[in-house]
Amino acid sequence: MPGVAGRYRLLTGLVLAEAARQLGIRTAAPPRPPRRGMSYGSALDVTDPPDTDLVEPWELLHY
Repeated sequence: MPGVAGRYRLLTGLVLAEAARQLGIRTAAPPRPPRRGMSYGSALDVTDPPDTDLVEPWELLHY
C-alpha cells in the first residue's frame, strides 16, 4: 500500500470494533421487577381548606 505505513490503522480498528459490537453475542439483561404503583405520597390535599379564597382568571385581569 503506498503512503505512510499504518495510515489506516486507526480507521480499521474502529470499523472492526464497531462490527464486533454489532455482531457479538448479547448478554440477556435481568428482567425488571413489576411496577407496584406509586412509591411516594402526595403532600397536597384534594379539597381546598376553608380559610382560602377562590380566585377566578377574570378577577386577575381586573387586578
